[in-house]
Amino acid sequence: MTPHQPSENWQEIQCGQERWWVDPAWSEQLLNKQGLRLEEWSHEGKIEIIKQSLHRTVFRVGLSDKPVYVKHYPLHDLTTKFRNRFLQAKAQREWQRTVQLQERAVPTIKPVAVGEHPQLGSYFISEEIPEAQTLDQLLQTMSLEQPGWHFTATSKLIIAEMAHFLAEMLQHGIIHDDLHAGNILIHTNADGTRQWFLIDPYCIQAKPPSDRQALLHTLTLMGQSLWPLVPMQHRLYGWVLFRRASGFRFRREEERELLQQLLKRIDRRLYTNWHQRARRCTKANRDFYELRLRRLHAWARRSVPADWLARYLYDPKQVFHSPAAQLLKQSRHGQVIKVHTDKMDIVITQFRPRHWLDRWLGGWRTSPARHCYQMAYRLETAFIPIAKPLAVVEQKQHGKLQCSYYLHEYLENSQQLDTFWHLADVDSRKLATLQLAGMVQQLHQYRLSHRDLKATNILVREEPAGIKLYFIDFRGVSHSHWQSQRRRWKDLARLAITARYSLQASQTMVLRFLIAYLPVSESNHWKKHWRAIQRLIGRKLERNRVRNREVV
Repeated sequence: MTPHQPSENWQEIQCGQERWWVDPAWSEQLLNKQGLRLEEWSHEGKIEIIKQSLHRTVFRVGLSDKPVYVKHYPLHDLTTKFRNRFLQAKAQREWQRTVQLQERAVPTIKPVAVGEHPQLGSYFISEEIPEAQTLDQLLQTMSLEQPGWHFTATSKLIIAEMAHFLAEMLQHGIIHDDLHAGNILIHTNADGTRQWFLIDPYCIQAKPPSDRQALLHTLTLMGQSLWPLVPMQHRLYGWVLFRRASGFRFRREEERELLQQLLKRIDRRLYTNWHQRARRCTKANRDFYELRLRRLHAWARRSVPADWLARYLYDPKQVFHSPAAQLLKQSRHGQVIKVHTDKMDIVITQFRPRHWLDRWLGGWRTSPARHCYQMAYRLETAFIPIAKPLAVVEQKQHGKLQCSYYLHEYLENSQQLDTFWHLADVDSRKLATLQLAGMVQQLHQYRLSHRDLKATNILVREEPAGIKLYFIDFRGVSHSHWQSQRRRWKDLARLAITARYSLQASQTMVLRFLIAYLPVSESNHWKKHWRAIQRLIGRKLERNRVRNREVV
């Protein structure tokens, strides 16, 4: 099927099995007699892989005149081959949608060629927008330059420009189904003005202008992308500017209802995407790899050297008994050591089965080390500061679990919260209290419960921007799609016990923590939460007394 040509000057070229529609100014640079010059560019070292997945690969080709981006849609299964045989190729659809954006005056990329191969799939080539950066890169740069994201003239201007850009998109009837900060490019001119571009046009749809469902869809996707990057006051400021720039008019009650609906949809999408992303750590993909050796099975980050992990898998016990291993903790059911590799210092936690039945159940049940690894990655993807999980190793024999090992990074120059607390001044204690309240609040927003929040499981490290707290020990962390208020109170009660007995913190400091933890709508009802936490504290202390356990 011949694609809709954006210009009459474009020409159709047959190169071997490949069929191309190309701008004549680019035909010599892009094509030879066999087709696209990918092999030639690869030998010359001009190709840089930007994104790679099963359904598409994006290359950046550094040509001498002007760099281009090549998007390849392979035929990786029977479904894609069937679609390519009877329907329009993906690259051709992207070409047509790019033209649609240009016709509606929405700034986007400039296509230069489209091609298809009967076995290899289709190709879409576009010019690079010079000296452009994505919106998330710009916002991350600003957050580093302006800690705390205070209102400045620059931040106000960026939020205003983004609101106008989204409003113009909707006014032209354009909906992007994969709208996020990485799909918006910004080019800064010499005079400081910015040009905004919408990329990845394959995901666009044309809708009637000023459609309310399209409005909710666009703002939900954008809000989901900006949630961890932009503070609440900037998001509300952007909404006010967007409302003024767009053609939408709302009554006060209608606007309040719309904002509440929008916040619920953003929260639901954030949680769903986070829950799906959290499963990636035990699969082979671009961030993690899987390794098997004899009776050992491991999953690890790409940053962990595979050769070092293979040597470790060969004999894990030898690592624990080597003179280079520094013992950090030891108990009946395992030990914790610190080892040094070529790239980093690593902490290895060993978990031995507590009972003979655990060996048999470990054949099909999640091991303690893998549970720690998965829960730590969940916390990391929820933007909660932790010691970064690196790998998990399981040792099985005849279907029985022998031992499991959890590896995470070693936090240099860190100390436990109780050590820090007794040496810190009042201002540092207040800062740590407020930061800890925010971490626990975020933990509960993602329906996670630590279940062992105590001073020894919280590390404090001095950083250039100030002190920063980290959670460790994820053996008891649990996740549920519905988290009860009682489960949250239990976490707060455990933290209150360690504040009273390990930190000797004042009641004022504990109350300051509770007020900071509670959402604004609940802060006036803090007494209800305080009484519930005190009841749980009494039960926990009584249980420890009966079991003859030390209170820490």
